[in-house]
Amino acid sequence: MIDNLIFDTSERVNIDSLDLLDENLHENDRSRATGFVGPNSEVQWLRTFLLLERADGTTAKGMMPEQRTWSAGPINNEQVSAITFYLDNENIDLDFHVDSYGLPPPEVAEQLLGVYMDKVHSSFPILPRRLFEDQFRRYFIGLAQGTAPRLNAKWQAILNLVFAIGSKYSHLIKASWQADERDHLIYQARARNFAWNESTLTQHPDLPQIQVAGLLAFYYLSVGQTSR
Repeated sequence: MIDNLIFDTSERVNIDSLDLLDENLHENDRSRATGFVGPNSEVQWLRTFLLLERADGTTAKGMMPEQRTWSAGPINNEQVSAITFYLDNENIDLDFHVDSYGLPPPEVAEQLLGVYMDKVHSSFPILPRRLFEDQFRRYFIGLAQGTAPRLNAKWQAILNLVFAIGSKYSHLIKASWQADERDHLIYQARARNFAWNESTLTQHPDLPQIQVAGLLAFYYLSVGQTSR
């Protein structure tokens, strides 16, 4: 009676669902960027879909013609890392020096802040809106008057991540006021210079550091770098 309650003989273990992988995902940067590849991951779903499609020699109904040609060359059954639609394998490091203390013109900064607050903040309230907007405007007024206060490094990182997210959004919607396509990379590089170094990584985390981490995670998501 007890054995039957504990071990239900009517159930069988499905060994096909075990999370096994015959591939070294630590081999190089491209494979390490694959991220989560468990049975419930999007990567495994896409791999199964493509293998089934190739097996029966047909293309899934309802797929647009341009979607049928995105996979170049034959699919290697063993390479999970070769089947992904995220951009983690793309390098986001800049090949030139970035001035950490650089800032966009005030009117551009205001637009980037407005985009972030209007499109991101309501769903992801990482920052205290009124306080941050007040600090933002007081700082830029101080810059214009030559009386700007010395900023905390983590606040500067937060500011640049807000700019980076707003800049990326402006390119996604093809806004008339969008600037250079690499601007969001420059902003995130400045933020990393301020917030990610040996001293901050060894300190006990505080609220600004957690806000930086949340904003950086959202930024990576917005540029397709989901496994960073």
